[in-house]
Amino acid sequence: MNTKSSTVLVEYVGAKDSETDHLYGTGIVWTGKGDVQEVPAANWSRMKKHVDVWREVADDAPAGGLQQASANSGQKEGNDKPTMPPGNPDGLDGKSKQELHDIAKERNVIVHPNAGPAKIIEALRAAANGG
Repeated sequence: MNTKSSTVLVEYVGAKDSETDHLYGTGIVWTGKGDVQEVPAANWSRMKKHVDVWREVADDAPAGGLQQASANSGQKEGNDKPTMPPGNPDGLDGKSKQELHDIAKERNVIVHPNAGPAKIIEALRAAANGG
């Protein structure tokens, strides 16, 4: 739990393309599996029972939709999606959501206006790899 602001970093681990919390009153939108958002601790105390939908992540993990790097970076995983090698070779990691939207626009990559950084980076990397 982030003690500075009484929030918890929560990763969406469900099967849907996106998830919006309507049940616990936060209205927070996760843009896909692996997306991380800050959730008020009071709400998390009720949400955490749904281990098939959400999980708490460490305080030092980035919020706002960034996904954690795979242990097999640079190799194809079971879903046959290529992953990036360690580091930040394309300069996308760490950019703000707005910066990523601007880059997508410059590169003519279409992303949903509400897409979080993880989904934008995924689309940009897929376009760069011819996908």
